Amino acid sequence: MYYALDDYSQFLIDLGFADNISDDTILHHIKKLMKHKDFKSSPKKPFTLMSSCGQDIEDKIIALIKPHKGKLIINTDTVIEKTQNVIDYLKKQHQ
Repeated sequence: MYYALDDYSQFLIDLGFADNISDDTILHHIKKLMKHKDFKSSPKKPFTLMSSCGQDIEDKIIALIKPHKGKLIINTDTVIEKTQNVIDYLKKQHQ
């Protein structure tokens, strides 16, 4: 599952399922996020996209989010820290 979490509001955007984390899949879901109605209407801009993957395509990701006033952090520890509460919640929902 691919989710985007607004850390400020704790709003979760479900971007759908993918069975891999290939570069193309990552880019596809970021494009999907940039077009998502809830993301587009968010008052929290500029924004910072945090990801635990995508180091090899960092320039492509930046190119996708820059027009939307986005910045990028690729760091697994930061993502885990910022999303742990949501991860715990989702785990409980799927048990």
